[in-house]
Amino acid sequence: YIPAAQEEAKGLAGKEIDATVEMKDEVQAQRTAQMLVAAGAQAQAQGAQLTVDGDLGAIYQAALQDADDLYHNRKPELEAKYDFAQARAVLYNWWTLTGVLGKELDKEQRFVASKILGSINKRALEMSYNYYGVVPKKITDRWGTVLGSLIFYVVYTLWYGFAILFMFEGAGFRLEH
Repeated sequence: YIPAAQEEAKGLAGKEIDATVEMKDEVQAQRTAQMLVAAGAQAQAQGAQLTVDGDLGAIYQAALQDADDLYHNRKPELEAKYDFAQARAVLYNWWTLTGVLGKELDKEQRFVASKILGSINKRALEMSYNYYGVVPKKITDRWGTVLGSLIFYVVYTLWYGFAILFMFEGAGFRLEH
């Protein structure tokens, strides 16, 4: 989904954001500010408050690049880029920022940009975070396993359904239309 999300993020190019949002804690606000500055935005953290000023398109292209790096298990590059001890923390910070910026955009009635951020959040950031450590493979590389699983699923479902049907018949119930 990341290439599709990158295309979608191009719709944010040139759309400026100037907002102050509340992050989870002071450390997260500082780290997120560092990430935003690396993405070309102006950001400043004061306590848990984060002030963001920049181009949403550039910010989220950087976020999607980080998501792609984590999805493809390029942990050392991502940790070196921001000097973080945990690569997953980078995506968690992007995910949190996306949520609070989406709410801020909703307040400003910029619903199209908010919808794009929500899509990026669900389809790219969450997916990369959740599947970190899993080696991505194409489904066609394992078609035998997939086909076997589908056949087993259908047979098992029918078998279970008939078992329930026979239990009801054994108890004296008749199932009719």
